[in-house]
Amino acid sequence: MTESRIEGLDLPPLSPVLEQELAALGAEGADRLLNVIRGLFHCIGDLNQRVAELEKRIAP
Repeated sequence: MTESRIEGLDLPPLSPVLEQELAALGAEGADRLLNVIRGLFHCIGDLNQRVAELEKRIAP
């Protein structure tokens, strides 16, 4: 099932509609989608780090 594809994450089961969409993508398409999502989370992490650095400079 999809839960095994997302290793290491404690997520609730996916909705049947999302399961169908991922199945329609196939393994390669689902991998590409997950890579995009990972990239977005990486960008968000970088932005959070930059905001924290700016807050340190601004705060006394």
